[in-house]
Amino acid sequence: MSYNVELVGLEKLKKGSLYYIFSTFLEAIFAALFVVAISIGFGASILTVYNSTSVYNSTSVLTNSSSSAALSIFGIAIILFIVALIIGILGIINLRSGFSLLSGVSQSVSVGKTGTTLWIIALLFSFLLPVLVIGLGIAASLSSGSVLVGISSSLGAIYLLDFIITLFTVTANILIGIGFYNVGNLYGSTTTKVGGILIATSILAFIGFILTYIGMGEIIRKVRSGVSLMQGLSPQPVNAPIVIYQSQPSGTISPNGVLTFQVYSNVLAQLLSATIEGLNVSTSSFNPQIIQPNQPVNVVAYFNPLPITQGVMYRVIVTASAGGTIIRFTVNAVGTQS
Repeated sequence: MSYNVELVGLEKLKKGSLYYIFSTFLEAIFAALFVVAISIGFGASILTVYNSTSVYNSTSVLTNSSSSAALSIFGIAIILFIVALIIGILGIINLRSGFSLLSGVSQSVSVGKTGTTLWIIALLFSFLLPVLVIGLGIAASLSSGSVLVGISSSLGAIYLLDFIITLFTVTANILIGIGFYNVGNLYGSTTTKVGGILIATSILAFIGFILTYIGMGEIIRKVRSGVSLMQGLSPQPVNAPIVIYQSQPSGTISPNGVLTFQVYSNVLAQLLSATIEGLNVSTSSFNPQIIQPNQPVNVVAYFNPLPITQGVMYRVIVTASAGGTIIRFTVNAVGTQS
């Protein structure tokens, strides 16, 4: 049970890397088919012009055939693009979830989650770009009476948005690369570290994700074989009792729903939920959620806004999974103003 969250996070990073590989591969095929369709369509347009100026109509059949082929290839390319987009979104979701889960184990990994946020913003701007092109072009065309003038006048806004998309994407790749590098550093995986470096370059991101996919597989096998993230810790005696408790006299709890306390566990533990007695409100949101063993760990739990009275001592029952056992322990917290 202690390693469930850790394994799920690692598996999601592996799955996210695989989705990115497939998405990029399909995008490359889309680009190739798009170029082919444009080339065939351009050739067909030349034949159409020739056919219209020629006395003979012997090229008309070839022109129609080329146009049909171009449309068919273009249709296939669009379908591949949509599939690649869906797979890419699934990749972002899995990477974000994986970094989020592992950030409970080590905050150094949370930079990858920030990177996926920037990816999402860049994706939203990418959807906005064609809408902006059409909208500004139509508006400027109506005011100037010329389509060409309308398109030309909207180029500045288009270039600006394209620059923003590129900036967010490159920054996102850097942060995600750092996130993977930190994961590789935590688990001693050189393959994952190299993959993270390549992702951060953006240009070699495709190769980087192939390496992180391989590296995450290696890490998952290590964890399943019993290798702990906390390298160098002395193992617990076979029959040692599991201990987890609040390691300070009291924490604090504020009206905005933030509970802070310190906890100690002699084994790797996962915080599951916290319930405030008397108020009957609960949460399962902790930072960090994974408690590393044999050291005091500062924890923040997030509730909805609460009717807290300053100076009053509140009793919170925290449920944790430690060493495969469900344990409940008490946290005392003093009410504060903020």
